[in-house]
Amino acid sequence: AIQYYRFKGQVAIVASKGGTEDHPAWYLNLLANPVCKVRIGSFVSDAIAHVVENGEHAEWWDHIVKEQPIQAVYQARTSRRIPVVILDLVDKLRDARIEGLRARYPTEPSIDKALTRKLRNRGRRHYSPPSLDTVAQRLRKFLSQQIEGPIAIHDLRVLTGGASKEQFLFELDWAQDGRARSRDKMVLRCDPAASIVETTRSREFELMRHAAGLMPVPPVYWIDEDGDTMGTPSLISGFVQGVQKPARVSSNVTGMGIHFPKDYRDALCPQYVRYMAALHRSEPADGTLPSFVRPAVGTTQASELIVNWWARTWAEDLYEHSPIATLTEHWLRRNMPVLDHLSVVHGDFRTGNFLFDEASRKITGVLDWELGYLGDRHGDLGW
Repeated sequence: AIQYYRFKGQVAIVASKGGTEDHPAWYLNLLANPVCKVRIGSFVSDAIAHVVENGEHAEWWDHIVKEQPIQAVYQARTSRRIPVVILDLVDKLRDARIEGLRARYPTEPSIDKALTRKLRNRGRRHYSPPSLDTVAQRLRKFLSQQIEGPIAIHDLRVLTGGASKEQFLFELDWAQDGRARSRDKMVLRCDPAASIVETTRSREFELMRHAAGLMPVPPVYWIDEDGDTMGTPSLISGFVQGVQKPARVSSNVTGMGIHFPKDYRDALCPQYVRYMAALHRSEPADGTLPSFVRPAVGTTQASELIVNWWARTWAEDLYEHSPIATLTEHWLRRNMPVLDHLSVVHGDFRTGNFLFDEASRKITGVLDWELGYLGDRHGDLGW
């Protein structure tokens, strides 16, 4: 077994041999024959090895030393520059494995599409986020396809705070329904090459449109569902002002340790519950949520689709078997509840995913609809 490192979407190993003056035998073998096989936990793949060249070596080495400082000690012991070897994975069985996962974990077609795209993207050598200039060029081309008349994009910049998407803020001069508009603030959400939360922009887009009449939601304008112009699946929405937590609170926005003072809880909780209830009671009109399966009431279909979604995600990203995860999945399957009422479920209805005005304590926008589905309302109540 050899220690491996991940950087820029690639896997590499280091020929340090404890800092001796001679290269390890496996390194000499790879120079002679770069075709090899990689096993990381349960993941097995063919690979082709190549040595990192001068231009990239320093960047790789900095990353490796940060991850495992002992490598700097090894380098100090030897006069040779310790080689870094990238293993380009050549997954000849990828298609067969994808079809096996799809058969084992049936999911909604739109979820299946997103998860399958993620696996196929792993065949790429590496991914780097596009530069702002590239994003601007793509955005200008995309908007020109969507809007009649002249447009002008101003102040395009990276928007912080998105945990699973690449987000940008910009201002737009354009005409809407024949009326000229100036400096409308908008948000561009783009898929990265892969994410721990692999979803589709079409589901997010449809849910936000559905919820717009029920609660404050950023208006959604356009979607590049397959990334034909933007490079990756993307959507554009309006920008909503607000904060995620009280200014005087130093705790996290969400998760362990979060705390809202009582006066904030008293003001925000009734709104929060009212909006959640309105969403769960709403009945989407036929054809309004085409990316969603409508599970049958009186069956466990809704629960099974959710369990399959996350069980497949776990199986796809698994490098080491985890008995507790397997036991959890089995328990969930044995205890799937029967759906008593079909609801629209946000899927991530929690602090951090809504904004509010600090002065009035009114919720200004409910965000992050990407995990939404049609099913059991208790999925939101569980938060």
